[in-house]
Amino acid sequence: MEMKDKASSLDFYAFLHANREALAGSFIKKVYQVSPPDSFLFQLHSPPVSSRLMLFIALRKGGIFLKDVERPEEPTSLAMMLRKMLGDRKILEVQQVNFDRVMRFSLSGNGEVVFEMFREGNLIVVQDGRIEYALNPPREWRNRKILRGEPYVPPSLSDPSAFGAQEISSMLASSSASLVQTVATRMNLGGEFAEELIHRIALTSRRLRPRALAFRNPF
Repeated sequence: MEMKDKASSLDFYAFLHANREALAGSFIKKVYQVSPPDSFLFQLHSPPVSSRLMLFIALRKGGIFLKDVERPEEPTSLAMMLRKMLGDRKILEVQQVNFDRVMRFSLSGNGEVVFEMFREGNLIVVQDGRIEYALNPPREWRNRKILRGEPYVPPSLSDPSAFGAQEISSMLASSSASLVQTVATRMNLGGEFAEELIHRIALTSRRLRPRALAFRNPF
């Protein structure tokens, strides 16, 4: 299964559901920096027959695909550095972090590579729980820091796919936004899927009312 450009969190969820078994257990053999410059191609090998997978990740576009793309004849210095950091490491687990547009590959040797695929995107290498490398310049927010040596903290600390009925009701009741906007942003569904979900359960995109909170988690 492949994903469209500007993928939503639900697209990531579907991609991993279809491809998690193929990715987990494979080894990172090569990394290429391809066009556009914030895009990367990972050459993976899966035992026991050493089948090859090409994983294309476009950070800014927010897309991840199992496909090959044109590669430069000579790897960039960044690609060589990433090969040194990640080469021959086994992918132990593939996760979508808190139902966000964030993918985490847990690697052998207590490492991780994290792909944040929203806004300008970011590729972050984590070793022993702390950031070893980040593609973008260092940044700090109120709840997290993308700085070398700091623990990696994801953008969202809650997982809406794990919300129960009471948590969803409280979320909707406390929101002053429209129902569509609340579901789109608080549950990471995006506007298109939020509209469709609400349409299917026969709700309207009006201001929230306490009596209109009979809303079940779609997951």
